[in-house]
Amino acid sequence: MRKKQVTGKMPMPDITMESRTRTSGSIRSIQLAEHVKDMLVEVRPDQEEMFNENFEELKGELESLDQEFHDKLESAEKNKIIVSHAAYGYWEQAYGIEQIAVSGLSPTNEPSQKGLETIIETAEQNDLDHVFFEQNVTPKVADVVKKEIGAEALRLHNLSVLTEEDVKNEEDYFTLMQRNLETLMEGLSE
Repeated sequence: MRKKQVTGKMPMPDITMESRTRTSGSIRSIQLAEHVKDMLVEVRPDQEEMFNENFEELKGELESLDQEFHDKLESAEKNKIIVSHAAYGYWEQAYGIEQIAVSGLSPTNEPSQKGLETIIETAEQNDLDHVFFEQNVTPKVADVVKKEIGAEALRLHNLSVLTEEDVKNEEDYFTLMQRNLETLMEGLSE
């Protein structure tokens, strides 16, 4: 059987700015997955039933994950987190948490004295005892933050790349997002 080729640019799904501010990452993922499914059906119409079944299964899993994020984060004792940079705006919009980005923090370099002072002030002003870093931050940075301000450094997986450990543990989007949710809940507890 000869395969059909898709030529030209693949049109992106219609995701307006308004819908971006109202949807979570999981809901955006549903929109993108549906677009991929539609493109696959266009290329392989004989497989439409399978593509639709797979999409519906994925959609259910994403909706379930989104609901779990809503349920847990909206009932958390706190709603503010200190982060090394403002990367979690979609969680703010979708789940009502507030990220406080501390400038001057780098995932690879030890924070400067000014950076530490900013972290300390921010933590004290907001009664926070956790600082969130992405998984690729060096342990040295987390250790310095913990030592200097007594805040526990927690790691969120940014999903941009799987580590060797992630691959070994057969991690996927859902397991990593579950771990992120657990980490967020730890940091949002009294």
